[in-house]
Amino acid sequence: TIKWKVLERQLFIFPEKVKQEQLLEELKKAEKVTAISDALIVQLKKTIGCMYQEVFCSKLGVNDFSKYPIKIKANVDVVPLKNLLVC
Repeated sequence: TIKWKVLERQLFIFPEKVKQEQLLEELKKAEKVTAISDALIVQLKKTIGCMYQEVFCSKLGVNDFSKYPIKIKANVDVVPLKNLLVC
């Protein structure tokens, strides 16, 4: 299992080397992660775009994010997930 800090470093230094499948596997385990930095979330969004939304949609059983203030823990603040999931 890739640790988030390692994944974060890889994304910023070698974004082309981080495979989408690898990211999706880590995102599927996201409920086990206590803190994800805002920067990593933004980078993940750029890297895998709509797949990021699909993973969370399926995991949370939510199709319309505008109706749910779903949040994910970040290092500094709690970010509404719907703000990040725009394709």
